[in-house]
Amino acid sequence: MYLKYLFTLIIISTIWTNSHGQRALDTIYANEHQNVGLFFPNPIQKAVSGHPGFVFTYNREQEEYLGLLQAVPGKPSNLLVITTDGIVYSFHLVYAKTLPKYNHFITTRESIGTLRPNQNNKNLDSKVTDSLTKQQKTYKDHCSHLLEHNTKNLVTERKRGLRLRLESLTYHGDEVYLVLNIKNKSGIDFELGHLAISVINGSKKRRATSQEIPLDIAYFYKKPDIVQTGNHQRLVCVVPKFVLGPKEDLKIQLWEKSGSRTMSLLVPK
Repeated sequence: MYLKYLFTLIIISTIWTNSHGQRALDTIYANEHQNVGLFFPNPIQKAVSGHPGFVFTYNREQEEYLGLLQAVPGKPSNLLVITTDGIVYSFHLVYAKTLPKYNHFITTRESIGTLRPNQNNKNLDSKVTDSLTKQQKTYKDHCSHLLEHNTKNLVTERKRGLRLRLESLTYHGDEVYLVLNIKNKSGIDFELGHLAISVINGSKKRRATSQEIPLDIAYFYKKPDIVQTGNHQRLVCVVPKFVLGPKEDLKIQLWEKSGSRTMSLLVPK
């Protein structure tokens, strides 16, 4: 959380707007049922939303042009994104049950400015980089330690020759570490697409009235691109600390990248 605040402060303090002033922010609508895709002209370097009810996920391990947005009912918020060329984008976020648009192709004309290249900004960015490096090392060390333990089975879901298993759920500081095991006996290689973790709030008997609160995945460890048929792969996901209430469950969803196969694992309290 501290890193998010520091990153936001740096962006706000270093944005260099055009001489015509800052442009009006575009509004992007999102909900908990569909992924809204944001395609940028350059790869995403950093991004942060103003409220945890809006979750913007992007590949933190490899620079990509696409980010996915989801939201739960609540007050409007905003999203700050900086791409690898130093261009800064800001959007007004609003929850909507029905989405007017599923994909947004962003152009540089929609930016609010660029980062001012001065020495103070380099020092601030260096502090953020150092903090992120230390945090990444903490994640890696703890994830590696978890994978050294013997496998367990908290809950398992099988579908069409695929098996998704949650082996452990560990609280460590302000994060929760989830060890997953994906096994493929379908006869066809499974290419991993999007993996989402969320908290479901509502009655188990009446899921239509429930809410899904997406959890921002802060770190992946040993996440495979492909699980070949006949093999299995263990990986670790790190999410912000959460505590399930009496009517809440944890939901883990996995989508195939270039296919229609999906897996959904419900973890009761």
